[in-house]
Amino acid sequence: MEDKDKTKGQLINELVALRQRLAEFETKEAERKRAEQALLESERRFKDVVENALEWIWEIDINGKYTYTSPIVEKILGYKHEELLKKHFYDLFHPEDREELKKAAFEVFARRESFREFINRNVHKNGKTVWLSTSGVPILDEEGNLLGYRGADTDITERKQTEEALRKSEEKYRTIIEGSRDAIYITTREGKIVDVNQAFLDLLGYTREELEGLDVRETYVNPDDRLIFQQAIEQEGSVRDFELKLRKKDGAEMDCLLTATVRQADDGSILGYQGIIRDITERKRAEEALREAEALISSIAEAIPHAVVGLRERRIIFANESVKAVFGWKPEELIGKGTRVLYRSEEEYEEIARHFYPVLERQQTYSEEYLCRCKDGRDIMCMVSTARIGPTLKEKEIVVVYEDITERKRAEQQLAYMATHDILTDLPNRMLFNDRLNLALAQAKRNQQKLAMMWLDLDRFKLINDKLGHSVGDKLLQAVGDRLTGLLRKGDTVARMGGDEFLILLPEIAQVEDTDKIAQKVLEGFQETFVFDVHELHITTSIGVVIYPDDGEDADTMMRHADMAMYSAKQKGRDNYQRYTQL
Repeated sequence: MEDKDKTKGQLINELVALRQRLAEFETKEAERKRAEQALLESERRFKDVVENALEWIWEIDINGKYTYTSPIVEKILGYKHEELLKKHFYDLFHPEDREELKKAAFEVFARRESFREFINRNVHKNGKTVWLSTSGVPILDEEGNLLGYRGADTDITERKQTEEALRKSEEKYRTIIEGSRDAIYITTREGKIVDVNQAFLDLLGYTREELEGLDVRETYVNPDDRLIFQQAIEQEGSVRDFELKLRKKDGAEMDCLLTATVRQADDGSILGYQGIIRDITERKRAEEALREAEALISSIAEAIPHAVVGLRERRIIFANESVKAVFGWKPEELIGKGTRVLYRSEEEYEEIARHFYPVLERQQTYSEEYLCRCKDGRDIMCMVSTARIGPTLKEKEIVVVYEDITERKRAEQQLAYMATHDILTDLPNRMLFNDRLNLALAQAKRNQQKLAMMWLDLDRFKLINDKLGHSVGDKLLQAVGDRLTGLLRKGDTVARMGGDEFLILLPEIAQVEDTDKIAQKVLEGFQETFVFDVHELHITTSIGVVIYPDDGEDADTMMRHADMAMYSAKQKGRDNYQRYTQL
């Protein structure tokens, strides 16, 4: 019974002593049998204890190879005793940890130190992860030389899994809480803060360290609010949208809405409260500002046919009836919103604000054209005129007038388009063609490429005009423009020079021979009859071709040589093309 009462450590130490005596007996042949018998008796004595222990008992030699393992290892790691005698202790470590743990273990061996509760991750024979808590002591001979280590492992896999599940649960909870934009808190019934999220710290301006000694009642502007809150929540178990004023660390006061529930112990007693706080200061200010602003500018703004809004700190506190005609918003829909809703994107709005707010600091008024967005998603061009209400922007109050100039801008764009396009054919005119030619020449020179230009003159067009009238002639010119455009690449330009003359710009010509193919393609395109109304007309064209840089290096030279090449084609019987260099 006394032997059974011995601790496992005592049993292991006695086993060590017996093994050491056996080593001594081996040097004395006469005592060998007696020592073996004693060892067998001792091992039998401890066999039941070791083999029935929940811990895995093991021994390794100086190289870390197993020399003994208790049978329970098969239950823990899936290996039989004889299988493990072929392995080193580090062979069982998880591959991700193996080298690091092996190094740490041999450093302990080098110091001949005992170790306790060394947590390590291992791999079961079936591939699953097994967590072990390992303790061990060095095995030394009589002279103090290290023979190996012996020890015990406890399977803590279930504990680790529980810890990991708890960690993930806490991490999920913390992620949700910290990610919330609402200020979340947990307090005791007496007002001591248990936990808060970052939004709470940001709202009140405290650090976590500063909250440790803070009584939450110190944040109440009106102490009676705390009493009213406690009475309400303890009577109902929760409160919703409880309005009160709180004081920040810097002394600033803010209007807040408090929504909370009680925290209860298992016996039902109240431990404290948990809930969220929302700052409604801006909302309250906006409500007050709205009342003030309506009386200030409504009478003036309503008389203006453009959209007028009053702003305080970039929020709309007034909008006249004309905002509906301009933007599609009802005035009441805009109140309290930021002026961002009237612009196309947050980035564009911030860029505009960065520009005109500093300008308003220096001057009373400011006007600029900006693209704005209507409620239905349409973009309109507005002349945005702003003015400070006061002498400075300290009060952040300004009036903004939005004049819809979309139609005016569209008319301006139409005029600009008409200045660069032929009215009859809608093709680029000579002015736009010259611009594109100069750009193409610069690019060709920069990239050391070739480009081609063609000058086309319709053959005997005057006869059609005289015989069938200008109306038919105009339709023929339109049809010619459409056909030429359809024959060429997307990046090529077809322009009308005037009268019955057309120009073609062919940038990035790979080979000179390509111009011959294109010119021939144009000539073949004119073989098809032009049909419109009751007329079927056949007409040909004469083409002059020039190539940069062979036939000229500037626009004027290219145009002049193309004209000369075209007249050469006329002289050679019409319905053909001529290269300037071939004249």
